[in-house]
Amino acid sequence: MVEKRKRMNDEIKEFFGYHGTPERCIDSIKNDGFKVRTFLFDCAEEQEIPCDLGNGIYVFLDNDEYGFDGKECAKKYVKNVKRGELSYGVIELSLSIDFENQEIVDLDDEEIISEILAVRKVMMPKLKRLFEENYFKNNGAFQRGNCDGIILEGLLLEKKSDPVMIIKNTYTSESYYRISNFPDGTEACIRDISIIKNKEVCEKFH
Repeated sequence: MVEKRKRMNDEIKEFFGYHGTPERCIDSIKNDGFKVRTFLFDCAEEQEIPCDLGNGIYVFLDNDEYGFDGKECAKKYVKNVKRGELSYGVIELSLSIDFENQEIVDLDDEEIISEILAVRKVMMPKLKRLFEENYFKNNGAFQRGNCDGIILEGLLLEKKSDPVMIIKNTYTSESYYRISNFPDGTEACIRDISIIKNKEVCEKFH
């Protein structure tokens, strides 16, 4: 499950992630930091479905190989997901990772895709039933009927894997319609907030 990130030189330890948020949330994030939820498989109470890359803090990364701009992806994402807000911001996160000792999961890796498909095959019948019974809280993943986050959490639990970050090339739509299946950005889910060394607002916009 350990994947040294292929889209970065292994010697690079520090880089930036871009987190889009409504402007009203910026001060809270700067002053109080981020909080990462957990998903408990043995919990009797209803829970929110994890987002598509699992639980964590979502950012976009620059990707020189494909020409993806992390900040622009973050802007597009927050304007689409947080519709109705009057203003938005992008927070630039300084990230530091020890690639030799900390685990990163790359969901575009063929071996990991095979593992996810095997876990999904086992979990899907129960997940379909839970969706039909409205067991989960009504969040964005529930409305989209997407259970990838739960499947990924199940895989990590099965493998006893504790990555600091999960990455995947994804497509971010500017509207409710998904007009392409080909990626236009590199998305990352930070699971260990200790890798965040600094937070700076780099842009506010409407």
